[in-house]
Amino acid sequence: MRRAPRCAIALRDCVAPYPLCVAPYPPLLTQVYGSWKLVHADVFRPPTSYPMLLAVACGTGMQVLLCSLASIFFSAIGFISPAYRGGLIMALLMFYCLCGAAAGYTTARLYKSFKGKLWQRATALTAVMYPGMFFATFFFLNLINWYEGSTDAVPFFSMLVVVVLWFGIR
Repeated sequence: MRRAPRCAIALRDCVAPYPLCVAPYPPLLTQVYGSWKLVHADVFRPPTSYPMLLAVACGTGMQVLLCSLASIFFSAIGFISPAYRGGLIMALLMFYCLCGAAAGYTTARLYKSFKGKLWQRATALTAVMYPGMFFATFFFLNLINWYEGSTDAVPFFSMLVVVVLWFGIR
């Protein structure tokens, strides 16, 4: 009788505890799939608390993603030069405003998939909620800069242009 080499015996002993090597349908694997059957309905269920807030956050995330991709693309092909900081910031602002349509669409579609009825309100919140919080924070910090007489303060006319872009394009 021929004996198996010592390394094959060691390998068999190491692999034996794993259920896939023991039987075609091991109990552990059946238990895993059984667990999935118990939770599969919960995974695809729409959120019960704050579905509008989730849709707005996802829509704003889509807006930031598209804005970033557009600015990287146009910088890579040479339309926007990172050496000219003012042009890069203005391009980012324009891309952000233009990508607002994609944010509204994403928010509305996601909120409708949650079986929400107020998709117009969700779209309006996408245009106002996160940008409003950031603008209010920026304006407050800029007021402090104006009060201190700092040269880093953004001029009032530039702030007015941002507000016109914000309300005009959306």
